[in-house]
Amino acid sequence: DLEIRGAGDILSTRQTGQVAAIGLHLYTQLLTQAIQERKGRAEGEAIPAAATSSVILDLPLPAYLPDDWIPELSLRLQIYRRIASLNTQDEVDAMRDELRDRFGQLPPAVEGLLYQIEVKLLAQRAGASAVVTRKDTLHLKLPYLPEINRTGLARWLGGDVVVSRVAVELPINSADDWQPRLLDVLARLAENTSINVLV
Repeated sequence: DLEIRGAGDILSTRQTGQVAAIGLHLYTQLLTQAIQERKGRAEGEAIPAAATSSVILDLPLPAYLPDDWIPELSLRLQIYRRIASLNTQDEVDAMRDELRDRFGQLPPAVEGLLYQIEVKLLAQRAGASAVVTRKDTLHLKLPYLPEINRTGLARWLGGDVVVSRVAVELPINSADDWQPRLLDVLARLAENTSINVLV
């Protein structure tokens, strides 16, 4: 995909949507490459650590730190690094509070970035390999779906959830209501330690 469309100038205002399009892990790798090229750092020097999660994210919302909100490049990269290392909801909440205290009201793209971290953390706990958008539907890819009662799981999750052999599917009905619904479904999957009761 990047070979076809190009990565763009990810250190400028044209970074819009890059995290949303390719996920925080790959985005951090691209930042690392761009930093090395732009600053000419020698190999072996400290660079932003990549996110450790293997969960693939592709959500339809902007997720980045605007350079007119945090103009200083080094500070922006430092905050990206810290956000990529968040491991709990409490840490996400603390980061949100800190950013608000330091820089003022959070732009939608920053809220989107923190939201993606929340999704990734819950997806990890739920055992999901990916949370991706296909047309007007969110797909939560779960490796155990072929072995369980998918009809029972759909009924347990409730609402407009569809469960296939490869994914739990949620429709995107409006600009806002899918976000809390996605968190709710992931939280229910993450908190259910006995999913095998649906076998």
